[in-house]
Amino acid sequence: MPQIYRDDRSFYLEQHMIQLTKLRHNCHTIFLVVNECPEKNEAFETKLREAPLRLEGRRVDIVRRPNVGMSYGALADVFERHGDEFDYFLLIEDDYTPVVDDFDKEILSFFGEKTGWVCGRYAGCVGYERAHASISNGLVSAEALRAVKHKFGCLPYSSGDDYADNEFKGQVGLSWAILDSGYEIKDVLSRYASPFLNSDNKLVIYGDRDKGCLIRPSVVTGENTLSLLRDTNIFEFDEDAYLKLNPDVREAIASGEFCSAWRHYVLYGCHEPGHRGVNDELNNIVLRVTDAMRRHVSVGR
Repeated sequence: MPQIYRDDRSFYLEQHMIQLTKLRHNCHTIFLVVNECPEKNEAFETKLREAPLRLEGRRVDIVRRPNVGMSYGALADVFERHGDEFDYFLLIEDDYTPVVDDFDKEILSFFGEKTGWVCGRYAGCVGYERAHASISNGLVSAEALRAVKHKFGCLPYSSGDDYADNEFKGQVGLSWAILDSGYEIKDVLSRYASPFLNSDNKLVIYGDRDKGCLIRPSVVTGENTLSLLRDTNIFEFDEDAYLKLNPDVREAIASGEFCSAWRHYVLYGCHEPGHRGVNDELNNIVLRVTDAMRRHVSVGR
């Protein structure tokens, strides 16, 4: 669990409010599903009460339910109540948010006649006999969900609190149920990358990093943010050139003060006049990111 969420349990909800307010989209009804916990968090409850006002002009339905089945229990409850009202359901985990205008239309453009789910990544995983929606964020067809309910009696999810069991019966189970109901699952990797924050809190990027993404983790640690900027290769950082133009940095690395030229650059170089060896576009991006990081996380050397 990222430290920023430990410190502020309303953080994920706030990121959803920011993105859904800022971005252009056609999601006219937004379900905020709260899997209830014994202890109430006042900051979270305050932001939850504010949500309908902040998302003015859109229908906001706050659904409170027992903490059972994680995201897939939440989807099953919403579908049971509202399955006949919509053609599609946008499934986004609490710790992910959309990041581009018209993200809903873009995901919808992947659908074909028998597509049931367009997700972030559809792939096989060790221990599972078939592929499934391993990064589940995306759009699910109500028609496919109705077919699953007709065939199996309900949408699958776990009734226990074990994470692995919830993942298998929910995420994997829903994937296979959609496939077994005669629908296909696609992902967005032909046109977009899919960032994923794994259980070790490390950022993994599937697909072509240069293509950008539709949905990404709401929060990353400082190290993950820096790694994402460095590894996208959209704006190249030439470490050798940076060290040649800044010999004092080479000395600082040799003495153990810094672990790399990149680390020095994001902590200090980007704020220095001239930022020798780095183009202006990269410098502007790093400045925005590091300034945001300083408001939320500590960045070590």
